[in-house]
Amino acid sequence: MDNLDLSMLRAMYPDRRWSVWGIDPRVTVQEIARSVGLGRNAARLRLRRWREEGFWHGVDVWPNPRLFGVGVARFELLLTETQDADEVLGRVGALEGALRAYTGYGDERSPHPGTSVSILCVDEHPRPRRDRRIESLRRLSPDREVRGPFVMRPPTSTIGADRLDWRIILAARRSPSHSVRKLATTIGQPERRVRRHWDALVEGRAILYIPNIDWSRSPSIVLHITCDSASARSEVEHSVELLHPDLLPLDTDPAVYGGRHEQLGNLVVVRIPVESAAAVQQAIARVLAIPHVRRVSPDYPLRARSYGAWFDARLEAISGDGTSSNDRRR
Repeated sequence: MDNLDLSMLRAMYPDRRWSVWGIDPRVTVQEIARSVGLGRNAARLRLRRWREEGFWHGVDVWPNPRLFGVGVARFELLLTETQDADEVLGRVGALEGALRAYTGYGDERSPHPGTSVSILCVDEHPRPRRDRRIESLRRLSPDREVRGPFVMRPPTSTIGADRLDWRIILAARRSPSHSVRKLATTIGQPERRVRRHWDALVEGRAILYIPNIDWSRSPSIVLHITCDSASARSEVEHSVELLHPDLLPLDTDPAVYGGRHEQLGNLVVVRIPVESAAAVQQAIARVLAIPHVRRVSPDYPLRARSYGAWFDARLEAISGDGTSSNDRRR
């Protein structure tokens, strides 16, 4: 993973910054190549290399949880042994309502040199249900601290889903890499009609494409940069980008970072490529030298895993009779 790879990844996101809510699937290889100054074939070869080297494992397709009238909450398990994380990832799928989990180093509240596992779950709001979920999480890793829930805010879906929309969502979820033409063939509808609906679903954030990336395959680091004031944030962002023009900015979702940083308005989060531990320290030192930077904390997110049982059960129920409580355009 080098600066060019990060620039290509940046081009895939709607706002050109990483978000837990996924990429824009309408971005073509040609558009990615143009945005980073590569030829289309060169960009295609890099994307193929991502898959071959195990960095890119494709995408998961989620219907927006808001279509079902639910939210998302993040819980965090603080572990003492790094090897515990993989075991936890393997067991999260049995947790009711689990959607996704990812590992990461760097939380100062994790016992050194341990790791944390963040788990995203359906949030149906009643307190007793949340309490049961916390107890289930504690059983995943006994005697370890569970923090949360931190309530997340999925993008607001500007449209509902009609019968054809649900068929498109189900087909896309089953075959995330399919083109619109193949989706149209799968559900037996004219391509032009399916494309119109699919574009509306993507634009309206009713359907989310979540990439599966194994960052352990990439020598890069996330820096959490605390500014001395919210008014200095944009200036610091600009200075950091001058140091690393092809960095990948990260959204500072309150539910992702709010548990670690009390003043999100002062926070800048970026991913940059590094080649060694010495390069990490050098990068931190260069950022600390920027005016208005108060603190820099490194983070090393490694891998993520998705769990589709909750979505699949809801989509199966909808496809069974072709209707839904949201079976209308808003």
